[in-house]
This record gives sequence, structure tokens and C-alpha cells, in this order.
Amino acid sequence: MGLVVNCLPNGSCKTFATKKPYSPILQRVFAIFEPLNTRTGPCVNFVYGMFYYSSMAKRGYALVKKLSLGRHGTKQARPDGSKNHVKELLLAISVSAVGAATLAACGSSSSAGSSATTAASSATTAASSSGMPDLSFFKGKTIDLQAPDKPGGDGDLSTREIAPALAQILHATVNVSNHPGAGGVVQANGLYTATPDGLTLGLIHLGPIIMSQALGLASGLKADMTKFSWIGNVTGQPFVIGTQPNDGIKTFAQLVKTTTPNTVIGSTTDEGPNAVIYSVFGIKHKFLFGYSSSSSEKQGFLANQGQNWNSYAGVVDPMVKAGQMRALAITSVPSIPAMQQVFKGVPTISQEVTSLGVNLTSSQKAALGGITLYSNYFATLAAPPGLSAGKLQTLRTAFSEAMKMASTQALAAKSNEPQYYVSGQNTAAAVQTMLTDAQALASFKSNG
Repeated sequence: MGLVVNCLPNGSCKTFATKKPYSPILQRVFAIFEPLNTRTGPCVNFVYGMFYYSSMAKRGYALVKKLSLGRHGTKQARPDGSKNHVKELLLAISVSAVGAATLAACGSSSSAGSSATTAASSATTAASSSGMPDLSFFKGKTIDLQAPDKPGGDGDLSTREIAPALAQILHATVNVSNHPGAGGVVQANGLYTATPDGLTLGLIHLGPIIMSQALGLASGLKADMTKFSWIGNVTGQPFVIGTQPNDGIKTFAQLVKTTTPNTVIGSTTDEGPNAVIYSVFGIKHKFLFGYSSSSSEKQGFLANQGQNWNSYAGVVDPMVKAGQMRALAITSVPSIPAMQQVFKGVPTISQEVTSLGVNLTSSQKAALGGITLYSNYFATLAAPPGLSAGKLQTLRTAFSEAMKMASTQALAAKSNEPQYYVSGQNTAAAVQTMLTDAQALASFKSNG
């Protein structure tokens, strides 16, 4: 069972559990009501709820169970082996009838419906004023917006941050689904081979994956980063060097001077920055692979499986605030004021280079500079390769408007995800730059 976030064209979102896709019959009935949502708002949400929540569906099924038609029930297969959908059809009719009655009772003049219409109209007006391309293809459609990690993970929060606004602007239903594994590599591979119809999108850990690929640490990566249809960048996060609060190491300088290897917790997408920083400063360490997500890394760190856990600011921020981690250094100052307070007094890597008198080679300078560039592209929105130019431009414009909306910025602040907007065109150019800079990382293969 997984969690799916469903964002409607009126900007409202619900989270529900799902075990398997809906049958074609239920999907068709659902589609009938979907275009009505911008006019009826919360009223039609009742219909959505009837479909989405299994407990309500079971109750509806119980009401029509005795009315089943045909000789073959659900406990007995048809002679040809096919599934009997009659009961499911009756369920759909029953639920639709209740939904229709609700719509009639609510009426299009209800205040809730008017609010939804106003919200949708505002989004349309904003889009039109910015030269939004034709939205007719996306109107009434359902978009699968994929997150690169588990619910509650950093990439998941960034995905949920933009889903409501995209739903409003495109007049579509946006479902957030989670595809965790190998630090985002699993999701990138899946999106790479998806149908390029504009209805399957995903956030990719672009910078971290490119860095890991350069170091030969992303062996399972099958996607070519240059071929994705890049829509734009959502989140950028500085990288933090952290240690156990009671291990006796209170400063980055002390970490540099340790004579025994430090055990470092992380996934393959964390290994790139680790390899560069530890190599430049000559820090002895042993990298512990096997952690599939930031959540599992956190659990391992709290269980004292490693001395260091180095990850992105939004990931470790809560632990630093709770006193569960000591931050020793950070690649750059965070953009969110609240996060600036958490890491106040924590030196940047460039400051440590100066204070420790490290003489950097040209490749070391390029590699350290590359870490900042890669971390700026922490969560980047893309469509599969081969998306038509017209649909790509529509999605790029919609995404640009979504990032400007106050509701999106409020969600970013609430989830502590630093926004770092970059247009799709500039993101595509940055991919080429990152791949070129990645050549400087080849000599920084970790000893872990």
C-alpha cells in the first residue's frame, strides 16, 4: 500500500492510500465528474472521495450486492476466464447517483463552488497575462507527478510543493506518486522510459545524480540526463557536514585532524560531495553504503551506525535543531531565513579552506565549485525524452507561474524546502555545464 497525493484543479489536495489502479469502469465514471470540479469545488470532492476511499466504496458495494446481475458472481469466473465487472459497474452507478444528488444540492452558485471558480480563474488570468500557450490538451486530464523518494522525504516535499499550483494552472488533476530507490536513480530510470505525452512528470535529483555518475557511483543509472525534457528547477540546497553530538568532535578542523577513519552514513547521491570534500581536506573516512533514502540514513545515524552523516540542509535541519547532530561545515549559506538561524555560526567550506590554509589545485577548485552548482539543482522537474515542443513550452510556462504563486512559496516555507527557480531552457544548459565540470571529479573517487 502506498500514499498518493491528489491535487484538483481548484488547488485542493488530499492524501489517500492505494493498493492497485482503478478499473477502466471506475476511471471512466471518475472522468465524467472531473471537468465539473472547477465549477463545483468541494461539492464534487464528495464524488472523488467516494471513489478514492475504499471504506466508502465498500459501503456502496454492500448496498448493491443483492442486485448483482448474471449467473456468474465475483466468486466464480466466467467461462472464458474473464473478470465479471457487473458488480463494479453497479457500484459505479450507485456512487455516481449519490454524487449527482450532491452536485444538485450544492449548486453551482454555492459559496464554496464560487471560491473554487475564483481560484481557477485567477490562475488562468495570471497564466494568460504571461502568454500561456494553449492549455486545451491538459484541461481535465490526470497528471502523474513522480517524487524521487518516500513520503516525507526531501524530494517528496518539493514535489508536493508545486502540485497544487500546477493543477490550478493546467486545469488538471495532479497525482503525486512516490518512486524511491538508490537516491533517486530508480525514479529517474522509470521517468526516462515513460511515454512522452506530457501526463507523466517527475522531480529528479539532477545535481547529486550527475555528481555520483561522474564518480562511477551510479552503476544502476540508465537514463541520459541530456535527453530529458527539462521543465525547470524547484529546489536548491547546500550540503552539510554533520557529526554525532557526543563524539568529541566540535569543529571541522578537529574532523580534519582525526587519525582514525570516520564512518560516514549516506546513499550514492551523497557520496559525490563527500568524496570531494574529504579528499580536498585529507579526511580519513569509510563510507557506509546501503541506505536507500534520507529516512533510512537518519535512522542509521540515530542508531549510532556511523559517526558522520553528511547530507543536504533541508534533510538534516530538524536534527540540528533537536540537538541530534552537530553541523561542522556547510557548502553555502541557506536561502531560507529560518534555516539561516539553524546554521548560524557554521562555517562554509570556502571559509575552512582559508582558515586551514589549504592550497587548492585547479581541479580541486573546480570540484568544490561544482558541489555548489550541483546542490543548486537538488530537485528538478522533467518530462520524458521526446516530449513535443508545444507541450514542453506549455509546461515550462505553467511551472514558471506556479513557482511565483504565493501558495507555492508558502508550502516551500512550511516544508523548509529552499526554492531555487531556474527555467527549463537554462536547466538544460546547466546539465551540459555540470557534465563538463564532472570531468574534474574523476580523481575524487572515495576510499570508502
